Amino acid sequence: MEVHAHTHTERKRFKHYLFEFFMLFLAVFCGFLAENFREHQVDRQRGQKYIESMITDLKKDTTDFPQIIDYNIKKVGGMDSLATLLDKPMLTEEDEKQLYVLNKNYASSISPMIWNDGTYHQLLTSGNFRLISKRTTDSIMNYYGQPKDNALGQESILEDATKRAYFFSEKIFDRSYPNFTITKDGNISKEPFPDKIHLLTKEKKELKEYSQMVRTAMGVTAQYISNLIDMNKLSKNLLIFLTNEYH
Repeated sequence: MEVHAHTHTERKRFKHYLFEFFMLFLAVFCGFLAENFREHQVDRQRGQKYIESMITDLKKDTTDFPQIIDYNIKKVGGMDSLATLLDKPMLTEEDEKQLYVLNKNYASSISPMIWNDGTYHQLLTSGNFRLISKRTTDSIMNYYGQPKDNALGQESILEDATKRAYFFSEKIFDRSYPNFTITKDGNISKEPFPDKIHLLTKEKKELKEYSQMVRTAMGVTAQYISNLIDMNKLSKNLLIFLTNEYH
């Protein structure tokens, strides 16, 4: 009888240990699930903040694009007038002054798009694209990826073409004009061109060479405008997608 009682007690102890083990396992497992859920919620909130920041960036881009596009369209028109006047067989004094004005306003600098891409670079360098869905990542890359690289590549070509024309123009335009002064607070004050101002040279070969450079820069600018128009459409599409997906 004593052996039987002992066996019964051992079984009760085994079931008790098994129950305790099960409860301990359940507690650990539930804790794991709770921690995993908490981390998931934190990651979701971080991803949401990234998207909100990117929406702010895109709103700035969609505001900036039309201004940059319009200004570059004006530059193309101005460069066309400059090249046409350079090709004119005979130049009057009024033509010479007009060449100075056109060259200064339209052929001596570029007007690039300043991208608001801070959030994109944060996601890229931190590896936090994992915080957002693949569908969202694909949509973001469709704007910030290859299309943007194409626009930046065209911008670089435009910068090179403009520099080449700018330095060649030293042979034609007197850099003494327009006179300018810089105030102590950093403001620049420019005097208007005088009524009579002459080119350094009227040699047809050099004028023609410069007009060709201007036309090259004009063509590159036109392609850059096309890139910006495409990017403007993509920025609007991405803005709509992110707003609908995360708000």
